[in-house]
Amino acid sequence: MAFWWPSFVFSLIVPAFAIIAGRLMWKRCPSEISYWIGYRTKRSMKSKDTWKFAHEYFGRLWWIVGWAVCLPLGLAMIPFIACTESTIRIALAIIVGVQIIVLIAMIIPTEIALEKNFNIDGTRK
Repeated sequence: MAFWWPSFVFSLIVPAFAIIAGRLMWKRCPSEISYWIGYRTKRSMKSKDTWKFAHEYFGRLWWIVGWAVCLPLGLAMIPFIACTESTIRIALAIIVGVQIIVLIAMIIPTEIALEKNFNIDGTRK
């Protein structure tokens, strides 16, 4: 049980990061297009308009998905409360892996939204 509590807290770090980073991207988009920070894809870096749109869209998605996965995947640790450390480690790895995959998958709807709203040169349709 002593190993379970830190593991439970650790399972909430990825959703907490998504909630905080998503809110920052959504509300405080970097003013300049940067190769070092922000949502950086070819399509999002075409113009300032695509840059701002991508940050607002992706940030809002991360914020929503962060809250959505926080409770169910945090609760997924409860069945492992009386298990061995090795079992808890495996469960934690699976839970965190799922969380990361879900967050990375948010690139797909963001790129689709960029494609629907902008021409190839970065101007609005």
